[in-house]
Amino acid sequence: MKIEKIGEVNFGKFKTEFKITPKIKKYIEEENISLASLLPDGWKWYEMFLFDEVDKDRDGKPDKKLGKNFVVIYNKITETLGWNQEKGLETSGFEEKVDIKKLITHSSTKLTSIKNPKKEFMIGYALIRK
Repeated sequence: MKIEKIGEVNFGKFKTEFKITPKIKKYIEEENISLASLLPDGWKWYEMFLFDEVDKDRDGKPDKKLGKNFVVIYNKITETLGWNQEKGLETSGFEEKVDIKKLITHSSTKLTSIKNPKKEFMIGYALIRK
């Protein structure tokens, strides 16, 4: 499986590559969503997400052992099928397995289909040390 780089977001000395697996890319493109929309605003993403994840001892500084170079790999889709009184929230989706050795965390972000604006789903990703 060829994981494709879709961009990079930098903040000071910190650098994060964003990549996507083939099935996830195909799904996103079929929903008419630009891959560029998967690249977050640099300072917001670093300040509100990444720095919180890499400051394990909560001293206000990213832990040196985690470094300054990271990779985000989009590899999971979760769709909401609706609410069922018996089963609760029903979902479907798929995940492409990727070899992750230096995982920091998993997370996801909500997207809305351009093709069908009533369709919302989550795109999951792994944040790893480079």
